[in-house]
Order: sequence, then C-alpha cells, then structure tokens
Amino acid sequence: VSTQSTGSPFPALRMLSSFRRACSTVVVQQRAIATNGIVELRQYECHPKDFGAFLALTNEKIHLRTAHSPLLGYFNVEFGAINGVVHLWHYESLAHRAAVRAALATDKEWNASYMDKVKPMWARQQTWLLTATEDLASVPNKAQADNLPPYYEIEEISPGDNSSIDKPSCAVVVGRFNPISGPQEHCVVPRWTLTRYPKPDDVLLTSRGTNNSTTTLMTPLPFSPMQ
Repeated sequence: VSTQSTGSPFPALRMLSSFRRACSTVVVQQRAIATNGIVELRQYECHPKDFGAFLALTNEKIHLRTAHSPLLGYFNVEFGAINGVVHLWHYESLAHRAAVRAALATDKEWNASYMDKVKPMWARQQTWLLTATEDLASVPNKAQADNLPPYYEIEEISPGDNSSIDKPSCAVVVGRFNPISGPQEHCVVPRWTLTRYPKPDDVLLTSRGTNNSTTTLMTPLPFSPMQ
C-alpha cells in the first residue's frame, strides 16, 4: 500500500476524521431521485499540496452550489484516484442542467469566493452523464456517532459480464446506472453500481469471483447528503 508523507496508509481517512468532527452539524437535505432524471458524476483530482485547502473551502461554500441544483453525494476517494473527490448531481433533464450551468456562470459570489480559488488546485477533471435504472435507495444523511465513516463503492462492470458478486447483507446497493456519455476505456461502455458499506472492513466481505470490474472506494464528506 502506498503512503504519503504522513506515514499512514490512510492519510485522507485520518484527516477527514477530524474534518468530520469539526463539520458534523453541516447537513444538506437529501433528495429522492426517480428514474426520469439524469445524474452527472464528476471526479476532480487535486494537487496533493492543495487537497486539504480544497476540502475546507468546499465545505464552507458548498451551499452556494446546492442553491442551484440538488447534490446527491460528495465523497473523498480512499482507493483510486487519491487526492480527489467524486460528486453526483441530479438534473431533471439536459435542458435543466444547461440552465443551472448558465446560472452558475453568472453567480458572482460563487465564482469569486469559490471557483476562482479552487481552479488552480485541480490537476484533472472528468465527468460522466448517467441514467439511473431504478430509484435510489435510502441511506443515512447524518454522520455516524463513532466518527468512523462508511465506505461507498463505485463499480464499473464490463458489458456481458454476468458473473456474480456476492456482497454481505449489510451492504446497500444505492443505485444502478447506465452511462450516456463520458470517458470510457477501449470504447467499452460499462454498467455502474453505487454500494454503501456501513464500515470500511465490510468491503472485505464481498466475494467478486471472476467478475471483470473496476472499483473506487470512497468516504462521504461531512456535507454529503449520503452518509
């Protein structure tokens, strides 16, 4: 397992534990999402030196963004593209998304107090457009009392792969998605699954067999509607 300068194999988890305690009262209202909308999944990777400042500023200013459209979840990547975040947004349609983006572009407070400051922190951005194949499952919207965050897993499953994935009974499949647009390797369009594990080690109870999939493990940030 690779480590950063802290010497811990879980530096982001340790940092977010104290960050979570400081921000535990920040909650964004959770929205029920139906299959007739679209979901945008955005992934940002930051320069390592800027990641802590990015998280703090996002926690402080996220309310300016959620005033324009519903946030589904906002996560720190633990295994995958580290020093990065994944966030999911719901829109009624592509026209709704275009209207939101236009409004954000003219929101002076949002741009001056947040966007202008975080853009130099980003090393990479990617975005995917998804449709949910079913309504999203209900999950807690408040942090756990023991300050040990759950793990969320995004799984990209190759088409035609029907091998079984045996997940523990504690795991909750939050949603299943089909991609409409976004980066794909080798022109292969996968199916996407978002799963919640109540505790980090619950991930180890999943039996994948010969399943051909790529996974990213994440922890929710304090202001994420999914906790």
